[in-house]
Amino acid sequence: MGATPPVFHPSLQMYRPPHPHQIQALQISTVPRRRPRQPYIRSEGRFRLSMPQGNLPFVCFKLLCFRLGDVESPLHLLKNEMEKEGCLPNVVTYNTLIDAHCKSNKIDDAFKMFTEMALKGLKPNLITYNVIINGLCREGRMKETNEVLQEMSWKGFIPDEVTYNTLVNGHCKDGNFHQALVLHAEMVRNGLTPNVITYTSLINSMCKAGNMNRAIEFFDQMHVRGLRPNERTYTTLINGFCQRGLLNKAFWVLNEMVRNGFSPSLVTYNALINGHCMLEG
Repeated sequence: MGATPPVFHPSLQMYRPPHPHQIQALQISTVPRRRPRQPYIRSEGRFRLSMPQGNLPFVCFKLLCFRLGDVESPLHLLKNEMEKEGCLPNVVTYNTLIDAHCKSNKIDDAFKMFTEMALKGLKPNLITYNVIINGLCREGRMKETNEVLQEMSWKGFIPDEVTYNTLVNGHCKDGNFHQALVLHAEMVRNGLTPNVITYTSLINSMCKAGNMNRAIEFFDQMHVRGLRPNERTYTTLINGFCQRGLLNKAFWVLNEMVRNGFSPSLVTYNALINGHCMLEG
């Protein structure tokens, strides 16, 4: 493998390095996800950045590896290079790694990192817990989210909008509509606002349960809260009405969908065709 290319453009190397917090705030958004890995690692497994030594280059590299969908490289770097160079990982580092594991559907590995984090004397923050909860929801392990919520409470953390939205979506996908409704009510009672994705999940759940009146209630709530339904929201509602044979209401939603600038998708048209077929019997 050839020489390791610098992460920053050579023309930037003449300038004074920015403050670490400025770099940490920089989102490495120019690297497309799942792009084949570039030769940022030398053959002997060591990593070099055109930056001063410190914890920050490793954090940036983790973000880069995350963008590339690479989990193993930052793990190797964490366990070997960082500690070898005397750079102790911080909460941001671990949160990045835990999130990468969760998004790779490796929640058990994420929990190992969570445990290691505590053993190193680092305290998880609300972001850490939200990432873990999201990982559990992605894998349908909803019962375990209760244990995480309990630990959050013991540590003095209060669930925020991200926590609730993640849990409501998770329970909807798991088919536990009752718990999703309970959490939604608790969320609103605590002054937090569900997002468009959460409302769409609730509408979809009510459609599956055949409760179209409740589905319309959630649809109306979105407008009251100033949330703009997206294409999936409209299509979900259209499909729900079609499944019940209520084509007039389905077309009412379709008209509103078009009026608000959305073009019906293939899924939308399929729902309408299926609805007509059901009526034709």
